[in-house]
Amino acid sequence: MIFRERVYPVAEIEAGAERLAARLSELGVTMRRRIGVLLGNSPLFVSSLLAVLKIRASAVLLSPQGTKYEIENYLRETGVQLLLCEEKSDPLAQSLPMSRRRLDQEVCPDCGCLSIWSLESASPQSDVVELPQEWTEKEFTLQFTSGVGGKSKIVPRSYANLAEELESFSLTLGMTAEDVVICPAPLFHTYGFVNGFLLPHFVGADVILMDWFMPNDLVEAAAGYRPTILVGVPIMYKMIAGTYTEREVDFSSLRVCFSAGARLSEEIANAFESRSGLRINQQYGSSETGVIAINLFKNGFHDVSSVGQPVAGRLIRIADDDGNEVEAGREGEIAVQSRATTRGYLYQDELNRRKFREGWYFTGDIGRLDRNGNLFITGRKSAFINVSGYKVDPAEVESVLSKHPNVCDCAVVGKLDETGQREIVKAYIVADGPLSRADLIAYCKDRLSPYKAPRQIEFIDQLPRSSTGKVLLKYLVE
Repeated sequence: MIFRERVYPVAEIEAGAERLAARLSELGVTMRRRIGVLLGNSPLFVSSLLAVLKIRASAVLLSPQGTKYEIENYLRETGVQLLLCEEKSDPLAQSLPMSRRRLDQEVCPDCGCLSIWSLESASPQSDVVELPQEWTEKEFTLQFTSGVGGKSKIVPRSYANLAEELESFSLTLGMTAEDVVICPAPLFHTYGFVNGFLLPHFVGADVILMDWFMPNDLVEAAAGYRPTILVGVPIMYKMIAGTYTEREVDFSSLRVCFSAGARLSEEIANAFESRSGLRINQQYGSSETGVIAINLFKNGFHDVSSVGQPVAGRLIRIADDDGNEVEAGREGEIAVQSRATTRGYLYQDELNRRKFREGWYFTGDIGRLDRNGNLFITGRKSAFINVSGYKVDPAEVESVLSKHPNVCDCAVVGKLDETGQREIVKAYIVADGPLSRADLIAYCKDRLSPYKAPRQIEFIDQLPRSSTGKVLLKYLVE
């Protein structure tokens, strides 16, 4: 692994993971415990997750971009009693209202200290993993995704889920130990976690880890380390295509340029190809399933608007409103079947009955399959807003806004920014008392991650509603 121009040999990574695993065992961590991991892209993240693997515990992946409000809720919901974080996050851990104390610190050369915090969670959930009786596989990761009514969904994936994904995905890519992966995408997100961490370790490939994204830094790294696989998102490719660099862009070593998390526009794809000579390989997946499909431009297929064909071991079908499969070319909801799919969300029985049916996971995305099996995503059945690859549930933002004492009514929608390329969060507010945009922006920043907070706020006299009281969002979007 290469991080900030320092090379970390396998032996050093393993030794750090072994030390941490031994320390966690001394602290009483067993296979039946959940460990909160609040870390950015660094060797600390890698050693922490490998340590969790070694003791077969569960890792609750938390975003370093999250607010205290969000992290506190996530820790309570999962019953986490041990938290791993960077030293710079100690003030956040110290400020948590639950009883807490720092137990230890592990020093990592060149990348800081790892703090181990003990938490006394007020959650009704036990630290013992209580899975339904038919769920016999041990969970490895728990991640959070926006859900119905503004409540986050907790997505557990087992060791078996991830092992199957790595085996089938590496087979589809033809990935080997000769590959070199460069990853500026965040590792706490499913996309970066699998592509930038687990997959290279699975096949023994080298990985260049970036803890921030700057186009010039990536160009320099590509020239020096000759990566073969790039794990990026659309905005990164746009920046690379449009940024002046002192060094000539040389991506000739790359054979796969992953893009996922948000829609890749033809404009970005074409601009990047003009600059680098490479096509971007769109990848489609979810926290619930892992990777589903990827466009590898095989058999003369060149359409950049498609996310390609299913990864090995995945079945995809397009379903109508009754769950029945439709013929090729017709639009419907995308449903997926694979052994990499979670068995369901924790503590969401009703939602599980709707989303997981007869061995299929119904994604909520709308799409179609052509006669050659290429998948095209054409919309979303839900109202999620895609902000730079992160899915934002409007209901979650509305839930926060509605708690402001001077907000009478509100609605949140996705809207294209001034460039027409990226989706942002916009809030429509019916005020009940003195209220300014600055007040609401400050209020949201304390309670939501930066990408969830509204970028635009518009005050209106009343929201357009149907006769049943439903907000008519199409009028707000127009």
